[in-house]
Amino acid sequence: MNIVTDSTPVEAPKDPERSTILQLYSLFATKDEIANMRGRFKKGGTGYGDFKKELFEKLWEYFAPMRKRRDEIVHDKSYIDNVLARGAKRANEIADPVMQRVRAAVGLR
Repeated sequence: MNIVTDSTPVEAPKDPERSTILQLYSLFATKDEIANMRGRFKKGGTGYGDFKKELFEKLWEYFAPMRKRRDEIVHDKSYIDNVLARGAKRANEIADPVMQRVRAAVGLR
């Protein structure tokens, strides 16, 4: 709700071209949803607070699968350990040949 808006009264039309709310909404909404919000901006009768709530709902809906996946990962400790182990193994596979060349170059082997 901290998106900066102007003091245009609720009943007055608002400029959709200057709205950060609509710009952000456009990144996540369908063309029809964008057109609907743009029309309501121009018509007036809806306050910025209502538009902000719609933006929040759209963001909440858009990121729901990511939140669900994060919760799954957080609750499966073996998954995290397996990812870390695979990453360490892969890093060592890449680093070992490089370190062998470094040791040979500086005369440690």
